[in-house]
Amino acid sequence: MIIKQKLAGNIDFDYKWYDIYNCDDHDIRLLKDDFDLTSEIISYITDLHERPHFDHDYITNSDLLVYDVPVWPTADADHFTTLPIKFLMVGHTLFTVHSPDTTYMIEEFRQKPDEHIHSEKELIFAILFAVTKYFQRALSQLNSQRLVLDNHLSERIHNKDLQELSQVEKSLVYLSSSIRTNLMMLESLKNKNQVFI
Repeated sequence: MIIKQKLAGNIDFDYKWYDIYNCDDHDIRLLKDDFDLTSEIISYITDLHERPHFDHDYITNSDLLVYDVPVWPTADADHFTTLPIKFLMVGHTLFTVHSPDTTYMIEEFRQKPDEHIHSEKELIFAILFAVTKYFQRALSQLNSQRLVLDNHLSERIHNKDLQELSQVEKSLVYLSSSIRTNLMMLESLKNKNQVFI
């Protein structure tokens, strides 16, 4: 699904922002036909396993930034996981690409954007800052769970508590790994600032 987004409030620069999730064959045709995206770029932005990184394509003069965000436990995964959000800049057009599991992050940002956004790149960094706060929420929740489990385990050890502690540990591995790779990607932008910033 491709949705043209508009920020709430008064934004003083001309921008085009398309938010994409659940990308199907029809959307891929639109991206090729209406936006002239190559098959290679489309394969990058639709890859659910793409790791955080930044690429500048000199041929198409486009920037791709991939950033992991936390995903809360579900019936399928009883621990935190992470999924990528991709930012593709082509000229003055921004595409955000993500899974339906992270749509609420984009929607929350869109409703309450930073009023000091004056360019597409500032828009990307404002979204990055907003979605990064979800890591803090996730870590706070895990810390609360850990404290409760510590209290239970100090009184009496139950199998259920050990299993829950294992899920907390698994969650911490996912989150810490993604935080590290996000940080490495952001650090790499310093070296590429002549291209992106």
